Amino acid sequence: MAVKQLSVYAENKKGVLVKTTAALAAVGVDLKSIMIADTEEFGIIRMMVSDPEAAKTALKNVGFNVSAREVAAVAIPNEAGELNRVLQLIADEGINLDYMYSIVNDKTDKAYMALRVKDNALVEKILADKGYEILTDADI
Repeated sequence: MAVKQLSVYAENKKGVLVKTTAALAAVGVDLKSIMIADTEEFGIIRMMVSDPEAAKTALKNVGFNVSAREVAAVAIPNEAGELNRVLQLIADEGINLDYMYSIVNDKTDKAYMALRVKDNALVEKILADKGYEILTDADI
């Protein structure tokens, strides 16, 4: 049930991010989530989009190196302490969380989070067993 995430590898220089969003806009792809991690020279732009295949093709066509991978995604009640509860459930199982970021959510009053872990299915089972809604690409 994991959701598809694109990672765009790019130089850390002026105009790169606008080139990325322009490529998506040109093919009518809606950006649902974005997270940027950078070093002085390079960065990784992680995103979820309405059409991953069209986005991947468009970004490659303008010169970006793009990869796709699945990440776990969960809907969390938008209340104080709920993110901590989710993270504690994962930590209690000895699972390392590589990174996480929020996902744009205009469908419910819950917070949507993307979680990068080694075993998506295990994390999804742990959270589902505790009553959390596990998201699919259709939910994003």
